[in-house]
Amino acid sequence: MCYRTLCLLLFSCCLFENGYAQATDTYQVSPADVSSIDAIIDASYDVISGTADEPRNWDRERSLFHPESRHMPTRYESSGAYTVDVMDVEGFIDRADPFFKKAGFYEYEIARKTEQFGNIAHVLSTYAWKNEIDGPVGGRGINSFQLLYDGTRWWIMSVFWQQESERHPIPEAYLPTQTASRHLFNGHDLSGWHADVPAADSLDGLPPSFFVRNGYLVSAGEPRGHLISDEVFQNYRLEVQYRFTGEPGNSGVLVHASTPRSLYKMFPKSIEVQMMHENAGDFWVIVEDIEVDNMVERRGPEEDWGIVEGKARRILNLTDGSERPLGEWNTMVIETVDNTLRVWLNGELVNDGYNATVHRGQIALQAEGAEVEFRKVLLTPIETLTER
Repeated sequence: MCYRTLCLLLFSCCLFENGYAQATDTYQVSPADVSSIDAIIDASYDVISGTADEPRNWDRERSLFHPESRHMPTRYESSGAYTVDVMDVEGFIDRADPFFKKAGFYEYEIARKTEQFGNIAHVLSTYAWKNEIDGPVGGRGINSFQLLYDGTRWWIMSVFWQQESERHPIPEAYLPTQTASRHLFNGHDLSGWHADVPAADSLDGLPPSFFVRNGYLVSAGEPRGHLISDEVFQNYRLEVQYRFTGEPGNSGVLVHASTPRSLYKMFPKSIEVQMMHENAGDFWVIVEDIEVDNMVERRGPEEDWGIVEGKARRILNLTDGSERPLGEWNTMVIETVDNTLRVWLNGELVNDGYNATVHRGQIALQAEGAEVEFRKVLLTPIETLTER
């Protein structure tokens, strides 16, 4: 082994041993935030976004970034030279906190390109920012993230960013396209969705079952019904972040939805991915069907199976304890390709189905008795499922 390689190895060991001690001894790390590239990137945007009177959780910021990491904003100087400021995590916090206390700031991802080799990854994350959640876009740019997986969690090693300008418009390759991820909820209204609430047919003046509050899509729980996408989708990955705001209860995401009010004059023909508290990840078949391994164990006696009223339509999920504590955000990922359906909750595989009787349709969110907030409904076209 050459002297240079040996020195680098010794330096790396010291860096990571010291970094781990600092990261684990001074603040709590949320396992969900650092479980995947998606999770840690999402958390990095979430932690800096909020109103002027909403204190940022800087310990959460520290938990995402390795202690030796760097924040590197770039800018033009008055002389015309282009330069970069290099800061550690504490330097960034010192600079950003006074700014965030003066004005609201919301930064969110609009497109992403990820490259990974082994335990290292590079993410070019195109962002937009606003001063108010429902206000106009103030600007766009690209964040260049470098990440490391240490065998137990992901770390952000650096983030290097440049704001879009007339001189440097963002190339089309880094903007959303029909093959890139799409936010089905835009953060300020219900464009692209329509509600089906049966009680509204006969009762005037009912409160809305679905609305937007503080930048979140809210399912009020009552009156019961569904918020249904205008578009039909197939072969996609759907990431949904949700939480119960008060008493825990029931809700769900319906995939491959079609004919409305096909079951109990309420539920559209579909396959439901359950979000009910302590049962999230169950399948409920609604005039469609799907198979899983160990069907009798998870669905009951075969003679009771069915897809209509009075039949055994529930298929139990694979895990217990995958949900986060009440009031905290859960991340549900649903992947479907052809006639397969695979679901993760907070990074854990919770259901895996195949031979579904349907492979395309609308997406629906339920109002089913409990208030639920959704802050992310992100759809990405895919050709193959993520491995189990």
